[in-house]
Amino acid sequence: MTIHVFNPEHDYALASFSPFYTPPAEVMDLRRAMAMYPLDYADTGDAILLLDSPHLPLPERKDITFLSLADLPEFIAANPNAVFQPWGWNPMIRHTLICAGVPPEMLPSEKWLEMLAALSHRRSTIEFNASLNDILADLNPPVPLPLEFTSVEEALQWEKTHHPVFFKAPWSSSGRGILYTDGLDSERHIRPWLRGIIRRQGSVMGESAADKVIDFATEWRISPHPPYVEYLGVSVFETSRRGKYHANIRATQARLMQIIQEKVPAFGFPFIAKMEEAIRRLLSKHTVPGEDDNANPAGGYAGYLGIDMMGCADGTIRPCVELNFRRTMGIPPARICIIGTGNVGSHLYKALSGSADAYHASDAPHATHAVHTSDAVHASDATPPLRIIRASGHADRFPEAEIYLICVKDGYVADVARRISAPDGAVVAHTAGAVSLDTLREAVSNPKAGCGVFYPLQTFSRDVDMHYRDIPILIEASDASALDTLRKLGHDIADYVTEADSSQRSKYHVAAAMTCNFFNHFCTLADDYLRSEHLDLHLLLPLLRQTVDKLAHTPPSKAQTGPAVRGDSAVIEAHLKALGNFPDTARLYRLLSDAIMDYHKGDSGS
Repeated sequence: MTIHVFNPEHDYALASFSPFYTPPAEVMDLRRAMAMYPLDYADTGDAILLLDSPHLPLPERKDITFLSLADLPEFIAANPNAVFQPWGWNPMIRHTLICAGVPPEMLPSEKWLEMLAALSHRRSTIEFNASLNDILADLNPPVPLPLEFTSVEEALQWEKTHHPVFFKAPWSSSGRGILYTDGLDSERHIRPWLRGIIRRQGSVMGESAADKVIDFATEWRISPHPPYVEYLGVSVFETSRRGKYHANIRATQARLMQIIQEKVPAFGFPFIAKMEEAIRRLLSKHTVPGEDDNANPAGGYAGYLGIDMMGCADGTIRPCVELNFRRTMGIPPARICIIGTGNVGSHLYKALSGSADAYHASDAPHATHAVHTSDAVHASDATPPLRIIRASGHADRFPEAEIYLICVKDGYVADVARRISAPDGAVVAHTAGAVSLDTLREAVSNPKAGCGVFYPLQTFSRDVDMHYRDIPILIEASDASALDTLRKLGHDIADYVTEADSSQRSKYHVAAAMTCNFFNHFCTLADDYLRSEHLDLHLLLPLLRQTVDKLAHTPPSKAQTGPAVRGDSAVIEAHLKALGNFPDTARLYRLLSDAIMDYHKGDSGS
């Protein structure tokens, strides 16, 4: 279990490196406004620690626990293996948790935080860019290295000969602590800013400006266990002319990669693989003295890493503008449009939204419903984007999304698909067991959209609760990227996700009808018979459960019992006589008894 904490003051607190740091009022307001942001990445069963009272009321989530600092001692006593995961680690959040009763051994040591502070200093970008210049020599020309100044006069002299430039505070993020000197007066604006940063943080970083055409980032997870350095994906974001972060572009990974490569064709997976090598080099040089047991082959750091990058007009790449050793706004969750409000659509909505409280989006097309999530950057952002959208299959058009799940009757799948204006890189999938992938491919108009099948092998009734993680998900797709998207989506809600092509899926569908639908119909007939005799079907439930449970370890042919497999004609005739008032049921009883006897001829039975 993970206890998530949103502490956006992290970079300021790390720069201060004091347990008693007090964040600015606007950052505290942001912390309250975005307190629910961890809902975007928390897993079922996790907890979210609220450091103060959030602006919005708590959503009704059965799968996520919300905690205050006062709740921590009791919660930790009940969950001693819980792991804390704040937005970023610093002395302030460590001190806050210890004062709330968290044992220090559950938290990073002071030496570990010193290592993190050294890594997070923009000085690391000099070391990292130097390594990248060497490793990426065949893919990207060398980039000018950032410079570090401890003297205001030296910084001003360099700025004068390289104007305009970017000056950056050693510890800052998201465009804060950055000064772009274009149009600024040296004495009125630049000198006071440099003097303040050097006084507070000891130095200032200088970077030459570039003709930027795109801001993007690679996202990574560093772990003490294999694979140690794990690539998670890319993000593309918008910034102001002066470098301040505004918002992420929401799209599938395939579309984001396409957007980047349209601007800088050199970027791709070979480029990313070489970046991984450079990350390993950097981290191997930053370990925690005396804590080798916690180190990994990549170094002493474990957590998230975002590498901000820049594409230039000449096609070259600035491969490291900023290193963020913490969580980032990173890869926003995909918008999922669930089309169809029947049994399957209703349950997929519940499963994917984590049973979150939904609200009615009156301004969304065709009275859609959506889960309320927030990846707003500023406290003033009033309306966060929608993550999961529900729409009727009868809608004339559907909201834009990265994933469309068509949950309608088989005969309407193609018609619905034709009405979807899927953007490039989106994935359109249906949930039908007996509809081929080709049917969908022919109906989707955008050839740059992926097509797929996302088939939950289960029977669904709208008002019956289900254990979604136990449901097998069968997937198929038109291309590797779409298949990967559906696989990740499946693992969000289920433990067993496997590929099955249209032919295999149709055969599973036949077997599902036999084992589920036919079985349920016989239960219906048995219930009718027992009710006519004023008896209760519920007495048979333990028998039915045992029958199903045996299939987990015994082939059904070996588990067969009853008068037919024994060839006991007398009992069979007695049963048929008892069903005298139910001739259709008696006919089916006779037919299946004969089929069982024929199948098991020569068996000893029981």
